[in-house]
Amino acid sequence: ALDVLTSEGFPGVLIAVGWMLLGGYAALRARRNEAAFGAAMTSALVASCVAGIFGVVTIGPLFATAVVLAILIALDQHDTGARVAFRPSVLMAFSVPLALCLAGYAILLTVADFNLQRFQRVAARAGDAKIIAAYDAVTRTALPGGADDLYCSRQLSLRCAAMRDPGIRAACAHSATQAAGRATLTADNPPNAWYNLAMFAAGQNDARGVEIALRTSAQQAPNWYKPHWALANLLVLNGRIEEARKEADRAALLNAGKDAEVAQTLRAVTNQPR
Repeated sequence: ALDVLTSEGFPGVLIAVGWMLLGGYAALRARRNEAAFGAAMTSALVASCVAGIFGVVTIGPLFATAVVLAILIALDQHDTGARVAFRPSVLMAFSVPLALCLAGYAILLTVADFNLQRFQRVAARAGDAKIIAAYDAVTRTALPGGADDLYCSRQLSLRCAAMRDPGIRAACAHSATQAAGRATLTADNPPNAWYNLAMFAAGQNDARGVEIALRTSAQQAPNWYKPHWALANLLVLNGRIEEARKEADRAALLNAGKDAEVAQTLRAVTNQPR
């Protein structure tokens, strides 16, 4: 459920909630009618819903949940009392547009997942120039909400170094930088995305871009030591010793002695002449 919210937005959440409400209604009907296997199927549905809160939904568990839901609905006995009559035209006027919207959304989601899977396959082959076009397809079909630009930027960066043609390598590096920039808007962990963007800016010798990205990362995650540590090293190189000392001290405090490199940076900055 949390993955659906961050990756697909509210439409995906509404679909997931609708499935849970339908399953809960069918489970209550099965219990009321004392249907066989009703308790077992209800337990399976509850377990699936709880697991879906903390994990990413894949096709296997989703299919199993649909089977359990179908069994619960099939266990429901038909009402013998009076039924509420609905005009078919009214039902069609409501259900057909809704079905078309959901079908369109499902097609868009399928295309986006297909392009991401193709990018992963191309990224597994070192030096394949098709990775640039694969990432372009990912960006064109990405749905609003969370995306995998952070992952794509790192994969592009790794594969760019293996390309022999300088022109293709430069185009790949440009795509990787664009992905890193997009990740600051689409990643579910923005501080990490800004820190990743700082590393790309450092590769281009953009000191100002590195500082902006690191300060943004530190502002969004004030208790994370890494952006403070990296910023301290950058400020030392630029001769801004007093600012570097503050950042190094902050990084050492947050790191709490877990990494020797952070303490070494603090000692090195402290020993710098004022």
